[in-house]
Amino acid sequence: MDTRKTRTWAEVSLGALRHNAAELQRALPDGCGLLGVVKADAYGHGASEIAAALHGCGCRYLAVACPQEALALRQAGETLPILILGAVDAAFASDMAANDITLSVECAEKGRALSAALRGGERLRIHLKLDTGMGRLGFRVQDEAALREALVKRHPRDSFFIADKCVAWTHCNSADDLERQLTESLENLGVGCIDLYLLHNLGGNRTAAFEKYDAWEFVKSVKARGLARHIGFSAHCTPEELEDLIAAYPEAEVVQLQVNYLDWDSPSFRERECVEVARRHGKPVIVMEPVKGGILADPPQAVKDILDAGMPDDSYATAALRFSASVDGVITTLSGMSTVEQVEDNCRAFADFKPLSDVELAVIGNAQRAMEASGTIPCTGCDYCAKVCPVGVGISGSMTALNYYINFGDAEAANYQLGFIVRFNGGKKMPSECIRCGACEQACPQNIKIMECFDRIDREITPYRKPQVLMKP
Repeated sequence: MDTRKTRTWAEVSLGALRHNAAELQRALPDGCGLLGVVKADAYGHGASEIAAALHGCGCRYLAVACPQEALALRQAGETLPILILGAVDAAFASDMAANDITLSVECAEKGRALSAALRGGERLRIHLKLDTGMGRLGFRVQDEAALREALVKRHPRDSFFIADKCVAWTHCNSADDLERQLTESLENLGVGCIDLYLLHNLGGNRTAAFEKYDAWEFVKSVKARGLARHIGFSAHCTPEELEDLIAAYPEAEVVQLQVNYLDWDSPSFRERECVEVARRHGKPVIVMEPVKGGILADPPQAVKDILDAGMPDDSYATAALRFSASVDGVITTLSGMSTVEQVEDNCRAFADFKPLSDVELAVIGNAQRAMEASGTIPCTGCDYCAKVCPVGVGISGSMTALNYYINFGDAEAANYQLGFIVRFNGGKKMPSECIRCGACEQACPQNIKIMECFDRIDREITPYRKPQVLMKP
């Protein structure tokens, strides 16, 4: 290459590309194929050349951003299946069908428009785009509808217990919205009655939203109408607030509180005192956040060392679950699981449940002190902050990157994670784009000083960057 004509250039090693593709395919489980994304002219590296190389080493699919890119590959002779990731106008439907190109469909309206644009006999391949959390494009996956398919339709109604919640501090603009929430829940679940209906996430400024719409009277009416068997509330609050809530809602049959070993005696959370308030009033406790949004399932190394030595037969998550379930007055410990392995681990923990011994409680105490000393930000990833952020900052992703920096001290790697998790993978705005309105801090049940965390990210992480090597021979 004549480097006298330009200051910069890109050298693309097709050998490195083939090597990387082969290594990725070797790591894939049986039945999975590799999809090569070659949009934007393969990110400036030459779409037809990169596509041909990927095709030659066993790649099963290609993906591009728009119809023009897909048609260019077909004109270059590419025969692999091609998926268009972006939105496609219905005017392209016939051309896409003729060239066997798959379109992403993110909503029913788009599917109907594409179908209407096809001529007689034409068939179009589509890929359903699901919104699995980014909140931008795709069919929404309803947890309640999924529960209906997995549980309600397959098992006798008296063999399972369903709890659901009434929320007033977000997506609620009138008392009528409370009824709408309930109706949608019953329809999505496919049941005529919910076993436990809760006012969800009382405490702090959030309580005012429930009072504004007289939400407790509504919840009482739900039980009176036979649409809920039991009622209660969940709260992230101080013991004093809990006293007031129990006095205001005496018909509550249960309270749901955060209980985990990290925050048990924390002056910021005062969980022990809250449980004692509930017991004093005879209210059974359901535990939420026993693993602190996963933080206690993968704690800093110092904590792991303590638990490995003192509780070698328990996973880190099991140790946290056993602590919460051992607390007097607790009737149920909730656990969020996202893999089969986590389900199996949870089942082992409770199949033959044994409360923590005095020795194990001492081990947990040592783990709590080590965890507290690490300075980890107590973000659980609930994303209540995201629901009220007016500009769409990726708050929980930013906390993940900050915790990586706190635990491992690598600012450059944390900065890379920040960009990847927040902007690239999450499609959210960066902490530097925060408008400092404070709505997130009011919504945060963990009382995190979010804007102070953003300031720390700005000081200690964002100034440090390192070049990322995308391909290696």
